[in-house]
Amino acid sequence: MTARLSRRRVLHYTAMAAAAGAVASVKGSMPAAIGTAPADDPAIRDFVTKMYQAIKFDRGESLDGNRLRQLMHPGARIAWSTAAGFELVDVDDFIERFVAGFEADGIWSLREHSLGMKVHRFGEVAQVFDTYEAVFNEGEIVARGVNAYQLIKQNHTWKCAALAWSEETPEQPLP
Repeated sequence: MTARLSRRRVLHYTAMAAAAGAVASVKGSMPAAIGTAPADDPAIRDFVTKMYQAIKFDRGESLDGNRLRQLMHPGARIAWSTAAGFELVDVDDFIERFVAGFEADGIWSLREHSLGMKVHRFGEVAQVFDTYEAVFNEGEIVARGVNAYQLIKQNHTWKCAALAWSEETPEQPLP
């Protein structure tokens, strides 16, 4: 039997991880047991690049759902901010909503890339805050924001246990 966490509990854990990273960056140091990995940590940077490759698509294509599933832990959750709060879904629900939503909105291409990242790592657990830029319809629409990845290392491979993101807005600009 697989243990399922309530939406409230998952958001609580995500908020706690985000707060821990924010507190550490404000204080300027972290306890000796928790290391700040360089943003160019090859395995973690490679993981983030693979995530961007999985969701990119051109006219007549869609995101690579199989590749995205391979990068995610089987129990992973994905959350994004909306006007009403956060949506929180599993990977298959995300893929279904992503495809349907982009089709409905007339989005026919997506390229997303990292503008910079901060990584906190302890053993086989890492928290990655990645500032991104997304370009839709070959430059027609551009969005920026922050992806927050919670990664776990299994069998020498990083997997995403949770992903949350929030887009930049006039009220919430990127620093």
